[in-house]
Amino acid sequence: MAATQSQQRTQRDISQAMLTLLKTKRFDDITIADICHEALIHRSTFYRYFRDKVDLANTIIRNLSEELAGTNSSEAVILTQVTHFITDNLDLIRHLIPENQSKFYDEFRQILENLLNERAKTAAYENDPTVKLIHQSPSPTLMTSFLANTLMGFLEEQIQSPTVDAQELESFLTDIINKLNGAI
Repeated sequence: MAATQSQQRTQRDISQAMLTLLKTKRFDDITIADICHEALIHRSTFYRYFRDKVDLANTIIRNLSEELAGTNSSEAVILTQVTHFITDNLDLIRHLIPENQSKFYDEFRQILENLLNERAKTAAYENDPTVKLIHQSPSPTLMTSFLANTLMGFLEEQIQSPTVDAQELESFLTDIINKLNGAI
Protein backbone atom coordinates (compact mmCIF):
# COMPACT_ATOMS: atom_id res chain seq x y z
CA MET A 1 0.00 0.00 0.00
CA ALA A 2 1.37 3.40 -0.99
CA ALA A 3 2.14 5.91 1.72
CA THR A 4 -0.16 8.92 2.03
CA GLN A 5 1.20 12.41 1.48
CA SER A 6 1.15 12.95 5.23
CA GLN A 7 3.18 9.78 5.80
CA GLN A 8 5.63 10.75 3.07
CA ARG A 9 5.98 14.20 4.63
CA THR A 10 6.62 12.73 8.10
CA GLN A 11 9.20 10.30 6.74
CA ARG A 12 10.88 13.16 4.86
CA ASP A 13 10.86 15.32 8.01
CA ILE A 14 12.52 12.54 10.02
CA SER A 15 15.17 12.05 7.31
CA GLN A 16 15.74 15.79 7.12
CA ALA A 17 16.14 15.95 10.90
CA MET A 18 18.84 13.26 10.73
CA LEU A 19 20.57 15.09 7.86
CA THR A 20 20.52 18.32 9.87
CA LEU A 21 22.01 16.56 12.90
CA LEU A 22 24.68 14.84 10.78
CA LYS A 23 25.97 18.25 9.70
CA THR A 24 27.30 18.82 13.21
CA LYS A 25 27.32 15.49 15.05
CA ARG A 26 28.80 12.04 14.48
CA PHE A 27 26.27 9.29 13.81
CA ASP A 28 27.24 7.46 17.01
CA ASP A 29 26.53 10.60 19.08
CA ILE A 30 22.99 11.11 17.71
CA THR A 31 20.15 9.64 19.74
CA ILE A 32 16.58 8.82 18.76
CA ALA A 33 15.55 11.60 21.17
CA ASP A 34 17.74 14.06 19.21
CA ILE A 35 16.10 13.03 15.94
CA CYS A 36 12.60 13.29 17.40
CA HIS A 37 13.35 16.68 18.92
CA GLU A 38 14.72 17.98 15.60
CA ALA A 39 11.79 16.56 13.60
CA LEU A 40 9.23 17.78 16.17
CA ILE A 41 7.72 14.32 16.51
CA HIS A 42 7.04 11.83 19.30
CA ARG A 43 9.31 8.82 19.73
CA SER A 44 6.47 6.45 18.73
CA THR A 45 6.14 8.29 15.42
CA PHE A 46 9.81 7.65 14.70
CA TYR A 47 9.37 3.92 15.29
CA ARG A 48 6.32 3.84 13.02
CA TYR A 49 8.66 4.65 10.11
CA PHE A 50 12.09 3.26 11.11
CA ARG A 51 13.32 0.32 13.21
CA ASP A 52 16.22 2.36 14.61
CA LYS A 53 18.67 5.07 13.65
CA VAL A 54 20.71 2.63 11.51
CA ASP A 55 17.58 1.92 9.45
CA LEU A 56 17.11 5.68 9.04
CA ALA A 57 20.76 6.15 8.06
CA ASN A 58 20.48 3.32 5.52
CA THR A 59 17.46 5.06 4.00
CA ILE A 60 19.49 8.26 3.74
CA ILE A 61 22.39 6.37 2.16
CA ARG A 62 20.00 4.76 -0.37
CA ASN A 63 18.69 8.23 -1.23
CA LEU A 64 22.26 9.50 -1.68
CA SER A 65 22.99 6.51 -3.89
CA GLU A 66 19.96 7.31 -6.05
CA GLU A 67 21.04 10.96 -6.18
CA LEU A 68 24.52 10.00 -7.36
CA ALA A 69 23.20 7.45 -9.87
CA GLY A 70 20.82 10.09 -11.23
CA THR A 71 23.61 12.60 -11.82
CA ASN A 72 23.09 14.40 -15.10
CA SER A 73 25.08 12.80 -17.91
CA SER A 74 25.98 16.29 -19.17
CA GLU A 75 28.63 15.99 -16.46
CA ALA A 76 29.91 13.05 -18.50
CA VAL A 77 33.13 12.43 -16.60
CA ILE A 78 32.49 9.98 -13.80
CA LEU A 79 35.31 11.37 -11.66
CA THR A 80 33.73 14.83 -11.88
CA GLN A 81 30.40 13.41 -10.72
CA VAL A 82 31.98 11.54 -7.83
CA THR A 83 34.25 14.36 -6.63
CA HIS A 84 31.36 16.86 -6.76
CA PHE A 85 29.12 14.44 -4.89
CA ILE A 86 31.76 13.86 -2.21
CA THR A 87 32.55 17.54 -1.71
CA ASP A 88 28.84 18.48 -1.70
CA ASN A 89 28.08 15.85 0.97
CA LEU A 90 31.39 15.79 2.85
CA ASP A 91 30.08 16.79 6.29
CA LEU A 92 27.28 14.25 6.10
CA ILE A 93 29.63 11.49 4.96
CA ARG A 94 32.25 12.53 7.53
CA HIS A 95 29.76 12.09 10.34
CA LEU A 96 28.44 8.79 8.98
CA ILE A 97 31.86 7.20 8.45
CA PRO A 98 34.27 8.81 10.90
CA GLU A 99 36.69 5.89 10.50
CA ASN A 100 36.92 2.96 8.11
CA GLN A 101 35.51 0.57 10.71
CA SER A 102 32.18 2.38 10.43
CA LYS A 103 29.11 0.32 9.65
CA PHE A 104 28.53 2.58 6.62
CA TYR A 105 31.99 2.37 5.03
CA ASP A 106 31.08 -0.70 2.98
CA GLU A 107 27.77 0.84 1.93
CA PHE A 108 29.53 3.88 0.46
CA ARG A 109 32.11 1.68 -1.27
CA GLN A 110 29.26 -0.37 -2.74
CA ILE A 111 27.52 2.81 -3.95
CA LEU A 112 30.69 3.76 -5.83
CA GLU A 113 31.11 0.27 -7.23
CA ASN A 114 27.48 0.18 -8.39
CA LEU A 115 27.87 3.59 -10.02
CA LEU A 116 30.97 2.46 -11.91
CA ASN A 117 29.25 -0.75 -13.04
CA GLU A 118 26.15 1.15 -14.17
CA ARG A 119 28.16 3.80 -16.02
CA ALA A 120 30.27 1.11 -17.71
CA LYS A 121 27.04 -0.28 -19.23
CA THR A 122 25.76 3.11 -20.42
CA ALA A 123 26.53 4.26 -23.97
CA ALA A 124 26.69 7.93 -22.92
CA TYR A 125 29.85 7.12 -20.91
CA GLU A 126 31.70 4.98 -23.49
CA ASN A 127 34.37 7.68 -23.96
CA ASP A 128 34.82 8.31 -20.24
CA PRO A 129 38.42 7.45 -19.26
CA THR A 130 37.22 5.48 -16.23
CA VAL A 131 34.81 3.40 -18.33
CA LYS A 132 37.53 2.81 -20.92
CA LEU A 133 39.82 1.58 -18.15
CA ILE A 134 37.15 -0.82 -16.91
CA HIS A 135 36.40 -2.11 -20.41
CA GLN A 136 40.07 -2.55 -21.35
CA SER A 137 40.96 -4.35 -18.14
CA PRO A 138 41.54 -8.11 -18.30
CA SER A 139 39.27 -8.26 -15.22
CA PRO A 140 36.58 -5.53 -15.28
CA THR A 141 35.22 -6.73 -11.92
CA LEU A 142 38.58 -6.35 -10.19
CA MET A 143 39.19 -2.98 -11.90
CA THR A 144 35.80 -1.69 -10.72
CA SER A 145 36.57 -2.83 -7.18
CA PHE A 146 40.05 -1.25 -7.38
CA LEU A 147 38.62 2.09 -8.54
CA ALA A 148 35.85 2.11 -5.89
CA ASN A 149 38.40 1.40 -3.16
CA THR A 150 40.70 4.11 -4.54
CA LEU A 151 37.86 6.61 -4.35
CA MET A 152 37.11 5.47 -0.80
CA GLY A 153 40.77 6.10 0.02
CA PHE A 154 40.34 9.67 -1.16
CA LEU A 155 37.17 9.97 0.87
CA GLU A 156 39.01 8.77 3.97
CA GLU A 157 41.73 11.35 3.35
CA GLN A 158 39.12 14.09 2.95
CA ILE A 159 37.40 13.02 6.17
CA GLN A 160 40.64 13.12 8.14
CA SER A 161 42.11 16.29 6.62
CA PRO A 162 39.95 18.08 4.08
CA THR A 163 42.78 20.06 2.50
CA VAL A 164 42.67 18.62 -1.01
CA ASP A 165 40.78 20.78 -3.47
CA ALA A 166 38.12 18.90 -5.49
CA GLN A 167 39.56 20.13 -8.81
CA GLU A 168 43.06 19.11 -7.73
CA LEU A 169 41.77 15.67 -6.79
CA GLU A 170 39.83 15.27 -10.03
CA SER A 171 42.87 16.31 -12.06
CA PHE A 172 45.11 13.91 -10.12
CA LEU A 173 42.73 10.96 -10.50
CA THR A 174 42.13 11.70 -14.19
CA ASP A 175 45.87 11.79 -14.79
CA ILE A 176 46.31 8.43 -13.03
CA ILE A 177 43.44 6.86 -14.99
CA ASN A 178 44.79 8.19 -18.29
CA LYS A 179 48.21 6.69 -17.44
CA LEU A 180 46.58 3.38 -16.55
CA ASN A 181 44.63 3.48 -19.83
CA GLY A 182 47.93 3.88 -21.69
CA ALA A 183 49.45 0.95 -19.83
CA ILE A 184 46.66 -1.50 -20.64
